[in-house]
Amino acid sequence: MEVMAKIEKVLVLFAASLSLLLSGCAARKLEIGLSLQLSGRMAETGVAIRNGATLAAEECNAQGRIAGRQLALIVRDDRGEPRAARTNAAYFGDRGVALVIGSVTSTPTLAALDVLCARGIPLISPYASSSALLSGPGCIFLLGSPSDAEARSLARCAAADIPGGRAALVYDVANRVFAERWMLRFAEEFAKAGGSITTRLAFTSGGVASPLIAAEALSGCDTDLVVIAADALDAALIAQRLALLGLKRRLYCANWAMSPEFLMNGGSTIEGATFVNDVDEEAATPESERFRRAYRARFEQNPPFAAYLGYEAVLVAASALTRSGGRGGPTLAQAIVAGSPYHGLQGDIAFSSGGVARREQWVFRVRAGRFVVEAHAP
Repeated sequence: MEVMAKIEKVLVLFAASLSLLLSGCAARKLEIGLSLQLSGRMAETGVAIRNGATLAAEECNAQGRIAGRQLALIVRDDRGEPRAARTNAAYFGDRGVALVIGSVTSTPTLAALDVLCARGIPLISPYASSSALLSGPGCIFLLGSPSDAEARSLARCAAADIPGGRAALVYDVANRVFAERWMLRFAEEFAKAGGSITTRLAFTSGGVASPLIAAEALSGCDTDLVVIAADALDAALIAQRLALLGLKRRLYCANWAMSPEFLMNGGSTIEGATFVNDVDEEAATPESERFRRAYRARFEQNPPFAAYLGYEAVLVAASALTRSGGRGGPTLAQAIVAGSPYHGLQGDIAFSSGGVARREQWVFRVRAGRFVVEAHAP
C-alpha cells in the first residue's frame, strides 16, 4: 500500500508538472489579432483574408519557431462596423497581442486605428486602403497600394481609353473614409487628363434599393463612362440596372469591388469593366502557383485576391517578429520598415516609414467571367 501511495504521489506531481508545461507553451505563443468582417456584406472577402492568413501561420509554425515561440491567430468578427472594430481593438490590447491584421473596409479600420496606436500595437491592413488612414498616428502599414494611387491610375486609364470622356461618379458613403477621397482623386486626375465629370451620385449601401436608385438616376445623364466606388454586390447591381435601362456605358470600378461576388452577380453586364490592382489571381509566378496549390489543398477552393493579401500580411508579420526578437509595440513597427523589402507572392513589398507599400499595379478587365491582366497600370 505504501508503494502504491508513492506511485500515486509521483503521478500527481507528474500530471501537475505536465499541466504547467503545457500552459507555459500556450503562454509562449506569439499572438496576432485578426479583426475582419466575417459576417454581412463583405464576409466573403473577410473569410478569404482569414484563410490566407491561416495558411501562412500554419506554414510558419511548421518551419520552426519565432524567438522560441509559435504563432497563434486570434480571430474576431467586426461585422464591418466601427463600434465592433474598436471593441476588437481594445480586446486585442488587453490580451497583449504583438500585432493586428484588419479590417476589410477603411471605415472600421480607421475606428480601430486610434485604439491600437494608443496601445502601441502595429496594424497591417491587407485590404482597406484609404490614404486617409495614413494621416493619423504612424502605426499602420497598408499592404496594398493606397487609394489615392489606385484612383489616379484608374483615371489615367479611363482617359486613355476615352479621350475627352464624360464620367458619372457613383459611390457608397457608408464607407465614406474610402469612397469620398477615392472619387475626389479620380476626378482630379481625370480632369487633368482632359476628361470631365458630369454627374456625382452618392448612395448608402444596406439594401438592394439604394444602388438601383442611383443607377436609375443616371438615365438622364450625358456620360460616356460610369465610375463606381462600392462593394462587389452593389457595383454588380448598378451594372445590371444600367443594362436593363439600355444604358451602355464603360465601367471603371474601385478595386473594393474586385471579388468573385462581382463576377457572379454581374454576369454579362460587367464585361469589359476595368480595375487597377496589385494582385493577379492567375499570376504564373512560382510563388503564386505554389500558394494556389496549398490553398486549394487546405480550403478546397481557389483563392481570391484577398486571400493572397491575408497570406502576405502574416508573412510580413512573421519576418518582422523574427527581426524584433518577438517583441511587439514600436520595436515591431520599426522592424517592419527595417525588414523591407519582403518577398511577396508576386514581387517585393517595400514599406516606407509612413506605412505605404510600394508595389506594381496592373490594369484588369473583366473578360468572360474572369479578371484578366491587360497591362501595367499607367
